[in-house]
Amino acid sequence: MKFYDLDTCMVGHLEDPVVGGIQYKGYHIHLSDLPGIGADINQEFLDSCERWVI
Repeated sequence: MKFYDLDTCMVGHLEDPVVGGIQYKGYHIHLSDLPGIGADINQEFLDSCERWVI
């Protein structure tokens, strides 16, 4: 990994919709061995979001 953006779910968001990926243990970061960052989105969170059809 060459770059890690530290703007995370821990910076003012009320809910973290990410499943998997980087895990926080206090101030320590655990990176997954899965391809990419190993993260996905929680489908229930997406279903609860406001939608606009134009």
